[in-house]
Amino acid sequence: MEEKLTDAEYYQLGRVATIKFPELVKEIEAKYSPALKDLKHIPEICERAMAYLPFLSQYDRNVLVSACVYQLYCPASFIGCANAPANMRKAIADVLGYQNGTNLNYWHSIACAFMKNPRYAKVVESIIEEFKPKKP
Repeated sequence: MEEKLTDAEYYQLGRVATIKFPELVKEIEAKYSPALKDLKHIPEICERAMAYLPFLSQYDRNVLVSACVYQLYCPASFIGCANAPANMRKAIADVLGYQNGTNLNYWHSIACAFMKNPRYAKVVESIIEEFKPKKP
């Protein structure tokens, strides 16, 4: 059975990493920081993802929507280091027509596996690129 670290242990690990490997910590923070925080963009992101490849089955569209939204709002969730922001799953569920946001846990777990495929990750990246804030 796999043991999980407590919040205190994660905190201690983070403190040690910050002292011992500051460059790595900065790189991880930059790579996995959320591109968006305001949930008002979720319906538009979902619509864009579903229209991007119209021939996909509903199953594949749900996985694609989950991957796109999580990649913009909570990219660290793909490496198991963060939870989705409050109400994000509910906002996605409303767009997809689910009763509650817990159904998104299923789609996100599949999206995590799909994102390991470089071709799939490239599709997600091309969809979400227009939603990322432009850097000055």
